Amino acid sequence: MTAPLEQDTRRASAYDELPVYLPAGDEHVFGVVTRPAGMSNGTAVLCMHAGAQNLSSHRNGVWTRLCREVAALGYTTLRMDFHGTGDSSGVLVDRAVSGQTNADVDAAVQWLSDHGAKRVVVVGTCWGALVALIAAARRPEISSACLISPPLRLLETGGDVTKSSGQKHDQLGRAAAQVFQPSVVRRLVANRTYRSWLIGRARGRLTRSYAAATGRHAPDPRSPDAAAPAPERLLGSLQRRGVRVHVLFGAQERTYQDLRTPGTLPRLQAAAEWFDIDVSPISVHGLSTLESQDLVVRHVHEWLAQDLQVTAATE
Repeated sequence: MTAPLEQDTRRASAYDELPVYLPAGDEHVFGVVTRPAGMSNGTAVLCMHAGAQNLSSHRNGVWTRLCREVAALGYTTLRMDFHGTGDSSGVLVDRAVSGQTNADVDAAVQWLSDHGAKRVVVVGTCWGALVALIAAARRPEISSACLISPPLRLLETGGDVTKSSGQKHDQLGRAAAQVFQPSVVRRLVANRTYRSWLIGRARGRLTRSYAAATGRHAPDPRSPDAAAPAPERLLGSLQRRGVRVHVLFGAQERTYQDLRTPGTLPRLQAAAEWFDIDVSPISVHGLSTLESQDLVVRHVHEWLAQDLQVTAATE
């Protein structure tokens, strides 16, 4: 039974949090779990950052603030680092919504389900929002999604933001730099087992890095969902399962302006019953100002409260 919204108004703190390190394919994903301040409402929130240099806490601790605030609503939350970011292992070779990225999300969703979550809500910004949307179409545990400035146009290109980045060779250099850090070199010399393991691991990573840097990156064959679904198939899957999707854009953001391309906006408008869009005069892409950070925390908090009421009404 869903707990009432006003069960406990106490904001969670670090005392209510637990670090986790989850196996995810070849990597381990780091995250921080925030437990509800009172009785659990049965729903967990998985927060995803925008990739690159972001951390599980997100810019200026936005995810930390959000997770601790919604604990008063009974939510268990997990803010995670994708592989190659924050305290997770690996190298983020490219930002595609396939391969290891799927494994990262799967590990987090599975952990939440194994620890009592009946439903999972995904929240993400920019590329992380795109990952969240595709995860919602892939994972039956996910009941709704809140997306902040998602680059929906990238659904047409497999969700890979590096395809037009112009910085592919920089990524290859960063991957190589990970291998030749002084501490790694010392262990390579002193420990034969570690040397064999790391050389094999590095060879595979550099191969994938080179493929991505030269535009010949192929989906990871280890993932059953290696390719991003076509927009029509993705929207159809979400609609059939009744996944509620809420999107927040800034009015002047490119991610919002791109929706005006022929065909994209009409498809989303046709899904208005379960796919709703809010537009703010304040830019929220990148969370680059304190004003935008406060807006996102407040907006997502309010939306989660409403989503909890919708869930309670349909049970």
